Amino acid sequence: MLALQEAVRNAVRADPAAVPEDVLALVVLAVECEVTTVFSHKELREHKQALKAVAARFDKLVPGLRRALRDAFLVSRGAGAGYGV
Repeated sequence: MLALQEAVRNAVRADPAAVPEDVLALVVLAVECEVTTVFSHKELREHKQALKAVAARFDKLVPGLRRALRDAFLVSRGAGAGYGV
């Protein structure tokens, strides 16, 4: 788990074009689904421009998926993440 967390965190500090596609997807998942065990809210603000660059590259590779991930996350969160439903 720590190795994955470190890979995702390092990707934000790297050139988005150099980030492997599998790590790029992990960054997008962590950000869009608000995985606070990877990035704190403060870190998300600090790396806002880098995260935008990563998101733009991901959107070119897989158009529409980032938005679908975000929408699915928001729907599940709104429904109590499925707990007790």
